[in-house]
Amino acid sequence: MTVVFLAGILAILLIFSAMISMRPDVFLVKRSLALRARDDVIFDQINDLRKWENWSPWAKLDPATRRHFEGPREGVGAVLRWDGDEKTGKGSMIVTQSRPSNLIRILLEFEKPIRSTSTAEFVLVPLGDQTVLTWSMYGNLDFKSKAMGIFTNAEEFLGRRMERGLVDLRHIVESEQIAQ
Repeated sequence: MTVVFLAGILAILLIFSAMISMRPDVFLVKRSLALRARDDVIFDQINDLRKWENWSPWAKLDPATRRHFEGPREGVGAVLRWDGDEKTGKGSMIVTQSRPSNLIRILLEFEKPIRSTSTAEFVLVPLGDQTVLTWSMYGNLDFKSKAMGIFTNAEEFLGRRMERGLVDLRHIVESEQIAQ
């Protein structure tokens, strides 16, 4: 009886492991929003990591998060390191590409709650009196991340926060645009 039980448990574990292994090796979450502001005004808010505290949904999760900035104030080489609670974790953001009023690419390295590396990308496209801003996050998934993906939906989890961040950023840049 115990041999049959153990064989059943082993079979379940093998099936579960096979299901995890067959999940995609990469993730991509993308959200876009049209903002009534010039691309240079929007670009300035994203390219300067110190300004993220005003609109980033993650900055608002734990106001006590410790932040440390390195390198130039903005653009390529600008670094933000943070250490917060279980909601924000610990990690760093490094601007790796910055094309004025067009593209910002950021390397995200998380130490806690799990080690992972991903990329955030912001693409700005002028469209009449608006700018369409697309925020993407993408990266590779290891076995552990794939397993977690069975129980959590990254598209929904990240997507909701990205949408909130885009709306908060819209309020800032549209107000700034009116003030100019």
